[in-house]
Amino acid sequence: MAQYKRKPVVIDAIQWTGDNYEEMSVFAYTPGETGMGGWQMKEDVKYLRLHTTSGLVLCAPTDWVIKNPSGQFYPCKNGPFEKTYEAVD
Repeated sequence: MAQYKRKPVVIDAIQWTGDNYEEMSVFAYTPGETGMGGWQMKEDVKYLRLHTTSGLVLCAPTDWVIKNPSGQFYPCKNGPFEKTYEAVD
């Protein structure tokens, strides 16, 4: 059996806090298919609406919004994000 490892890829990402709407709108606004689509309240929590290639996704506070090298956005929960990515100096 052959083994493979993931190529190193540098991504842009911002963690949604529920209060950083302006920062997120600058980062994730695109006139294309993917990107931020506002926010909505659900059970007293402010969720970010994120349009992805798979459809609309709600991002909870502490979720990360990742912009991949192709310019598409997708969400990632905090635990998997911390296991997969580290800050670049």
